[in-house]
Amino acid sequence: MVTNAALLYHSEAVFFYHGRATPSGTSWQYEYYLKDHLGNTRVIFSDTNNDGEPEILQEADYYPFGMRHVNSTATNHYLYNGKELNTDLGLDWYDYGARWLDVETGRWNGIDPLAENYHSWSGYNYVLNNPISFTDPDGRSVKPTNLTGIALHYVATNIIGAQPYWRGEVTFDIPILGKGRADLVYQGPDGNNAIWEIKPVSYRKEGSLKHQEALDQLERYRQLAEAQTGMSFSTGSSRGAPPPFQGTKKVSFVSGLYQYEASLFIPVGQENKGLIYYTLDSRKLTPAGERVVQATVVTGTVVATAVVVASLPVTAPTAAVATAVTGVAATIAVSSVSEPDPQLSQ
Repeated sequence: MVTNAALLYHSEAVFFYHGRATPSGTSWQYEYYLKDHLGNTRVIFSDTNNDGEPEILQEADYYPFGMRHVNSTATNHYLYNGKELNTDLGLDWYDYGARWLDVETGRWNGIDPLAENYHSWSGYNYVLNNPISFTDPDGRSVKPTNLTGIALHYVATNIIGAQPYWRGEVTFDIPILGKGRADLVYQGPDGNNAIWEIKPVSYRKEGSLKHQEALDQLERYRQLAEAQTGMSFSTGSSRGAPPPFQGTKKVSFVSGLYQYEASLFIPVGQENKGLIYYTLDSRKLTPAGERVVQATVVTGTVVATAVVVASLPVTAPTAAVATAVTGVAATIAVSSVSEPDPQLSQ
């Protein structure tokens, strides 16, 4: 097996992030993955008979720690978190790189190589026992999924990327060097080109691991940009490129059932670094969100399907909303519900 940052060459197929290509006679058969926010492969489809219509080859639903609801006989083993399932000796462990994950127990097979960073937790726990909010890309360190942050990135990069000479979410893919996607790229008419990244305000503290991680990421993207375009790039305004905005930029966006207000800012005197920080200032339930929460309280059940609620008439009473979602008649109505949002503290 041979790998680089973009492709994985295996004896049975060539794998890439969104699927794989398997040999089919003298050509290739392409299979594509649909993944959720945790990187779990949920659906695999392909046009196997070349009629222009996709056929579903495999479907997978998971329990929180990775066990599948129904075992599949398909040959694709890149499933939970997009990791490879190893079925040797009947162990069914997932290979994360540094360690193997046993999804039946929700525990690693070995101690965390960076256990000193999580001294209050067992070295064998998986993602701090919270597999919905966190992932562990390589078996060494926990990363938040932060859907709200992803939504903010999408909105911010589209707003700033719409300005002259700016582009948002730019992918660089260079053989040997690897692949990366920069949040913002500036290519000016005077030859001043720059890379910028958007990070939570928790990355601002100089000297911290997060801050250094962001700087290293920027430098890597700068090198990829230069290799792909043949032009010179800077990080931020270090070579005279202008910042994307002055002062603080306010943005509003919807993520899940909530509408958020956020602030983007570049610390004064730090324009040369190329880091834009954000804070989530406030949130409020959307009309559909209010009705989902009300239905949840009425039935005593966590309601996960907002689509059903959003599709009902606005005038539908809360009891009807709860009944439509859960299939159980509800008799109690609640006017309003509020709850803390852990995302606001990140």
